[in-house]
Amino acid sequence: MDKILLSVDPDVFNCVPKSIAKNKYNIPDNTKVIFFGATYLRERRKGMRYLTEALKILKQSPAILNEKILLLIAGNDFELIKDEIPFEYKYVGLLANNEQLAEAFQVSDIYVCPSIEDSGPMMINQALMCGIPTVAFEMGVALDIVITGVTGYRAKLMNSIDLAKGIESILTLEPAVYETYSNNCRELALSSFTPEVQIDQFEKLFKQ
Repeated sequence: MDKILLSVDPDVFNCVPKSIAKNKYNIPDNTKVIFFGATYLRERRKGMRYLTEALKILKQSPAILNEKILLLIAGNDFELIKDEIPFEYKYVGLLANNEQLAEAFQVSDIYVCPSIEDSGPMMINQALMCGIPTVAFEMGVALDIVITGVTGYRAKLMNSIDLAKGIESILTLEPAVYETYSNNCRELALSSFTPEVQIDQFEKLFKQ
């Protein structure tokens, strides 16, 4: 990988058994948790319009009729989008620090990033470090680390239908396949953007 990706602390953003993480949030084990967030949820480039469209499409899918789904939502401006949310949700506001953010990833089964203009976002790196399969549009860092069929699903840019398809594909994975995705996420993160890897990459760059 030629790019030097923003580093993530693997000791903070680590893998925690889902039953333990969900119990801390009082979420039943059999509930599938979809996490998304942004500092300002109504910022246009964060793409919440496409995500709410995708969630409405997903709500109609026969494939998830028997799934218990909860949206975990972080950030400011939630009041401006809450009427567009078609699933049960838990709103946690703007998370105060990396430890709280890591807990939100750990409790989740999927992280969805609907950003349409972003050099990152950093939350994709953090999700993968926590072993969380990620669904994102084909832009920013997703082009490098969100790999369809390996670490999640990379949807066509600004295509709500494809975003919904990606979310459904992760929600309906068999447990053993999901575990493989999760392991792939953590392994890619450890090999690509720990602080040690970033330092090594900068040292090689300076020597060139």
